[in-house]
Amino acid sequence: MAQLRTQKLAEEYTTYRNTWTEETGCVLCTCDVAKEFTYWKICPAKFPYDLIASRHDMLLPKRHVTENGLTDAEHAEYLDIKRNHLSDYEFVVEGTSHTQTVPQHFHQHLLVMKKIPE
Repeated sequence: MAQLRTQKLAEEYTTYRNTWTEETGCVLCTCDVAKEFTYWKICPAKFPYDLIASRHDMLLPKRHVTENGLTDAEHAEYLDIKRNHLSDYEFVVEGTSHTQTVPQHFHQHLLVMKKIPE
């Protein structure tokens, strides 16, 4: 997989991930909230893709749920947010099943890419 974080931040992320246990709970359930909707929240990424993005937030349901477990109301609001509330971002990114590090809590990465110097 391509590296999306600087080496230093990737090492910090790996160390942090190694501390996760079922007892410590889901890291996404307790993230700092930047914006709230009825069923969803936007949180700044604790370990952003700093190699490629100047801004990296995450869109995730307020409750701990996989994508397949979303209710019709949650799914409808998700589509509304994607269509109408993400104009500050350039990309919505989702990991595939073999790259997700927190697959048990559905989330999307919201990115603004770094500008490439000319």
